[in-house]
Amino acid sequence: MTLKSEVEEMLGRYRNAYFLAASAAMGSVFFGYDIGIIGGVIALPSFKAGNIVAILQGGCFFGALGVGYFSNRWGRKPCMVAAGLIYIVGSVIQAAVHSAAFFAGLGVGMMSALVPSYVSECTLRAICGRCTGMIQLANNVGIMISCAYALRI
Repeated sequence: MTLKSEVEEMLGRYRNAYFLAASAAMGSVFFGYDIGIIGGVIALPSFKAGNIVAILQGGCFFGALGVGYFSNRWGRKPCMVAAGLIYIVGSVIQAAVHSAAFFAGLGVGMMSALVPSYVSECTLRAICGRCTGMIQLANNVGIMISCAYALRI
C-alpha cells in the first residue's frame, strides 16, 4: 500500500470528522485575527493601542472563564452560536467605540474555550489529536491574515 492510498483511505474514512473539526476551528481564527489586527489598524499612540489590546484580552479571559457553566447546561453548539453573535455585535460596536473591544473579547474567549472541547468530544480517538491540532493551525492562520492586512494599510 502506498502512502498516497493510505492518506486517501484515511481522509475518506474520517472525512466528516475532519470537516467538523475544520469548520469548528474557524472560531480560533477569530482569536488569531483579533490578536494581530488591533495594533496595525489603530492610529493611536502605542500606550493607547496597548490598552485596547488589554481590554480585548480581558474580555477573552472573562468569556473563557464564564462559558464553562453555560456550555455544560445548554451544550457546546448553542454556546458557540451565542459566542459568534457576541463577537459580531462587539466588532460592530468596536468600529465606533474602541473600548467595546471587551465585548468582542467575550465572544473570542468563549470560542477559544468551546472549540477545543467541542472538537475533542465529536471526533474519534484515532484522529482526535490531528483534529484538535487544526485549532492551533486556524489560530495561526488568523494571526497571519490580520498581520498581512495590517501591513497592507
